[in-house]
Amino acid sequence: MAFGGCNSGQEALTTAIHLPWLIEPALVGMVFVLLILEMGTSGLPGYSIECETIVGKFTDTCTGNTGAEAKNVATAVEVEFSEISEEITPAITCTGGGAMQGLFFGLGIATNTEGGILSVS
Repeated sequence: MAFGGCNSGQEALTTAIHLPWLIEPALVGMVFVLLILEMGTSGLPGYSIECETIVGKFTDTCTGNTGAEAKNVATAVEVEFSEISEEITPAITCTGGGAMQGLFFGLGIATNTEGGILSVS
């Protein structure tokens, strides 16, 4: 993951925080989604970003409930976080930017760690 303030050519270290997260399947309109929600008292789902900048190490932590569009692929579920879908993937709060300044976006694959088939329907 690249971050705008990082040194040129450097990848940012991104770490999931407040695990485990509650993953809840839902139907939004005609689209299957996986909602990523706070589970218990561990805190809102989120991530921490760390990289070197021209003025030293930069760390930003972003948290908030979010979601991703989900579709079946082979034995897994492909999830797409989209910054254009505020209903499914709302903006989250970051320590560096403030409320509603962070976005999850990109593709991922959700799999069954015990080897079974994972699907949404």
